[in-house]
Amino acid sequence: MNSKRSKPMNRQQEREQKILLAATELFSEQGYHHSSTRQIAKAAGVSEGTVFNYFDSKNALLEEIVRGFYSRLTETAQDGLHEKHDGFAQFTFLAENHIRLIAADNFLLMRLLAVYFSEHFNFYLDYQNSSIFKHSKTYTRLFDRIIREGIARNELRNNIKLSAMRDLFFGSLEYGVRSLLAQLEPGEKQLSDRKLKQYAKTLCHPIWESMKVRENAEDSRELALCERLERVAERLESNLKA
Repeated sequence: MNSKRSKPMNRQQEREQKILLAATELFSEQGYHHSSTRQIAKAAGVSEGTVFNYFDSKNALLEEIVRGFYSRLTETAQDGLHEKHDGFAQFTFLAENHIRLIAADNFLLMRLLAVYFSEHFNFYLDYQNSSIFKHSKTYTRLFDRIIREGIARNELRNNIKLSAMRDLFFGSLEYGVRSLLAQLEPGEKQLSDRKLKQYAKTLCHPIWESMKVRENAEDSRELALCERLERVAERLESNLKA
């Protein structure tokens, strides 16, 4: 549990949060292009001019919403990782936290990212210069740290292709969220904590095992398969950048 106490917001911060919440709801419910700043202002209980006092444009609002989600992903992951001392426990927690926040509020983040991608047509052509890349890089450093610490403990192989394993991990989580969404029972709006944790552990186990130092010759076949998976991930990464 996060032991940090949130500082009380002043009037300006409260007003900004109301505008962001109103924009978040409208963008997710009726789409970016069908949500006007006038509607956002009305939903937030402020004038349209006040919206522009805080945000230069509707796009600036969308950017701030996405940045806020990535900040929460990073902060909640950091808080939880401090409480875990075992490498696999940290690895699994990172997956649990990612799925939990992505799936929150009926997969609101995924819907808003879809809005972001539709608005920024050149996102994939210039990914490294996008704001999402900057937010994502800060967040994914947590994954890198877990792997590097595992290597330092001699628990994980020192020849791991970090970028490939990172893509494999987060790519699996993104697909896994969609898979979990399809498994919701009729009338079920949120994933149960038990199902979420079980799924995260099931997904993480083979990835973690593929990175571990092998002590027996019997494991060489499994290691070769894992290395092939890394090469496939590398090719996919190269194709996306081409």
